[in-house]
Amino acid sequence: MLALACLAGGLGLYGSFSGQAAWEVETMRGIQAASPAPMRWVAHGMTALGNYPIYPLVVIAPIVALFVARHGSLALLVAAAAALRMLSPALKDIIDRERPSAALVDVSSQLSSPAFPSGHVLSATLLFGVLVYAVDIAVPHTTIKRWLQGALVSMIVLMGYARVELGEHWPTDVLGGWAVGALMLVFLCRAHRMFAAQPVRQVVSNDLV
Repeated sequence: MLALACLAGGLGLYGSFSGQAAWEVETMRGIQAASPAPMRWVAHGMTALGNYPIYPLVVIAPIVALFVARHGSLALLVAAAAALRMLSPALKDIIDRERPSAALVDVSSQLSSPAFPSGHVLSATLLFGVLVYAVDIAVPHTTIKRWLQGALVSMIVLMGYARVELGEHWPTDVLGGWAVGALMLVFLCRAHRMFAAQPVRQVVSNDLV
């Protein structure tokens, strides 16, 4: 957690003072030039997952599934991860980084909100990351579990690619979204483990008494 906090803080400081760094402009141009045309549609699709009205459905579906499967604490964990996404606007206002300019790179949509961290990437890291954790606990079949976890991790990576491909975030905005999201994710998963283990420790304590 300390390493993630240092990484997120360092990227935030960089975002505050870097402006439109030349190396990031060239990196974005390279990614956009190398991306085949169909990937633009993939990027739009990934971005849509983080927007209303699709995002609430993506959150509600696993929550309902986990409750039905009698994994209530994991369902609450998913809800908590989705709620932490609300911190993204506050972080953006603190860093107050300018978004990529259409004069420098191909920008699909010029947004007015600050750039760092990428809210879509932060949300994807939290939601799909906590689902990786939930799948590890809730799905007994190893092969199915690994396929689901691989797909979820791929969604996190693709979301980062999508935000750069569409020209709506700098590469370090994406890195910041991954770092901040991972930091929150580790905190949530550790809290869940402590909560889930509490009844066991209480039973052991009562038996000893």
